[in-house]
Amino acid sequence: GGSWSNPAFSSSPQNFLRVAYHDPDNGCTAKTLVVRPQETVEDVCQLCAQKFKVRSPAEHGLFLVVDGDWRLLPPDSHPQQLKAGLQAQEASGCYHFVYKTIGPGRSTGGARAKLIRDNAIDLGGELGGLRDSTGPEPGSQA
Repeated sequence: GGSWSNPAFSSSPQNFLRVAYHDPDNGCTAKTLVVRPQETVEDVCQLCAQKFKVRSPAEHGLFLVVDGDWRLLPPDSHPQQLKAGLQAQEASGCYHFVYKTIGPGRSTGGARAKLIRDNAIDLGGELGGLRDSTGPEPGSQA
């Protein structure tokens, strides 16, 4: 019995996290990242910024989408623990981790509100209705 050890497979399968990226230019892409249980959303965001070659990482955040319900994850939360919790609740339907821009004028403090109505689940399409009509024009710096 020869023991085969491949360094590429040294991390356990639980350490993989699939993250979709909503790219304004190229639509939606996804990558499978190696994320350890102790790593935080902040770590994952840094990794995503490198992998997806994001020019403005400070404007991006990691969202958890469960059955069309979008939540911006706090920087100090742990994606792998969230994923494990979701897998433990068999009732939870489909969930995705999505890395995308947080949107103009939104601080992470007020991001607990639902960002998208339940009827706009399509990640590939333009996420319409996201901007307030009262907010600043897109592209203008507040």
